[in-house]
Amino acid sequence: MKKLFAGMWVLLLGLTLTGCGKPITADDLKAHDWTMETQESDAETKFIASFTDDEMILAFDLSDLESSASNEWEKNGEELGKQLVESMTFHVAYQLDEETIHLKNEELELDNDYTVRKDEDNIVFTPDEPQETETITLIPKTDTTASSE
Repeated sequence: MKKLFAGMWVLLLGLTLTGCGKPITADDLKAHDWTMETQESDAETKFIASFTDDEMILAFDLSDLESSASNEWEKNGEELGKQLVESMTFHVAYQLDEETIHLKNEELELDNDYTVRKDEDNIVFTPDEPQETETITLIPKTDTTASSE
């Protein structure tokens, strides 16, 4: 009888621990800079997302951008253009509540709710209304730019 009770206790504890995942917190979001991917695999524009307590800051990710300069003037022009684009950021207000995040930015015409979940090291935002927007995956950013230069 004790073995049966102990077995049921272990099973109940295991189900409780696996069924009740820890909700994503602002600290989880602030822990990294994130490479932002969407379902659109051929998207030319990629973003880096970083978080504060109430804001997601989006910056263009130009780390994969290859130069097509054929001379010094073109190289200088590309570098200037790259610096201008890198200085552009978008500030998106967010409100995190348990398993839901609300993102809002008038300039980007963004005002959507997403279900938030952790997928290994990644964080996935699944839209509550898929026809409005697409799923966003945040992948912890690694510094690959230093090795490519």
